[in-house]
Amino acid sequence: QCQTCRKTSLTRDRYMDLSLDIADKSVNTLERAMEKFTEEETLSHDNMVTCSRCKVKRAVTKGLRLATAPTMLVINYKRFAYDNYGRLSRLSKQVHFPLRLEIGEYMSRANRGKPPPYTLVAVLVHRGRSCDCGHYFAYVRKGKDWYLANDAEVTKVDVEEVLRAQAYVLVYEVAGMKEKHNFDCYSRYHRSLDEADDESMAREDRRNGDGEGGPSWDFSSFASILEACDAGLCGSIANVMDS
Repeated sequence: QCQTCRKTSLTRDRYMDLSLDIADKSVNTLERAMEKFTEEETLSHDNMVTCSRCKVKRAVTKGLRLATAPTMLVINYKRFAYDNYGRLSRLSKQVHFPLRLEIGEYMSRANRGKPPPYTLVAVLVHRGRSCDCGHYFAYVRKGKDWYLANDAEVTKVDVEEVLRAQAYVLVYEVAGMKEKHNFDCYSRYHRSLDEADDESMAREDRRNGDGEGGPSWDFSSFASILEACDAGLCGSIANVMDS
């Protein structure tokens, strides 16, 4: 917005995910990072912009807002930044995040609709001292339960452990989306295959005299996310940001 004539201009950009700066000391929660992301700044002096109405360079205010609310909201913290010596370093600070997220106050003022609430479904974590090395693992929600997926090992964990994680990427989905649309691709397409596999494993156990088989893991949440992406629901390029 021009600070002289008050003319407002609008530019729309597509986005796949939100990349949030967490370097500021005041940023210790996801909500605060979102506030910084949508915070208005003043462009003046050498950064002035030519106003289409005034026809000369003027001081303006600039800000980013979300114009659309995606079905799957992917957020990444900028954990890798350059220090005072120009070296790329990892930000190891804790930035807390909620299980339920409301994004209404970060939406474009041109959008009068109220966006739906979001629920957390996955957390990606990078563990390491620098961006050149380290290890990635993820927490994934299935129903009301949370699981730690660490390479080939999957274990059930408490939600408190998830909320203590030093998150790198957060994945939120519209609350109640799967229930409302009966969106359960794994059971829809693979139940018959699972039943056949279970029967085959049971027969093998009986032949080997092992009795009950070992624990089996249900990766339907991964399959749901994959089908959502395939259907254009996950990070669709139709997601728009106003600036």
